[in-house]
Amino acid sequence: MEGLYYYPNGRLNNKIRNKIKGEKQQLNICSLTKDPNNLLMWSHYADGHRGLVIGVKINDIKNPIEEIDYIDNLILIENYENMIAQKILTKKLKAWEYEKEVRVFSTINESYIDVKIEELIIGKKMDKTESDLIRKLVEVLNPDIKIKTQQ
Repeated sequence: MEGLYYYPNGRLNNKIRNKIKGEKQQLNICSLTKDPNNLLMWSHYADGHRGLVIGVKINDIKNPIEEIDYIDNLILIENYENMIAQKILTKKLKAWEYEKEVRVFSTINESYIDVKIEELIIGKKMDKTESDLIRKLVEVLNPDIKIKTQQ
């Protein structure tokens, strides 16, 4: 259901539909949550609490952060301005509201989003050998990164 939209019957021709599809294909999307402690997110996206959360700070001057707008129904396309695809991709159905998602968009011509890793939260079910390795690597590579274990 993500990235879907609807339009008044007969108002969106193939040229406009192809424009929106082309815009979508030009975008890279970085999806993040504002809530690193959400148990559903840990269950769905962190291998059942065996993964980790990477807490980042985004250079929002270079890469603006877009809040997700949780809506009751698919978005109605009535205005066909530039980058309509990005507006479509900042809408999700209310069923996903628990994710507290934000997105950072870049174009396929941009290699990276400018982020600084500030913390790691290790899943409470992560194997001890793996978590020890992560802790040692971070200590050597960047001891300023805070490491916590999931509560």
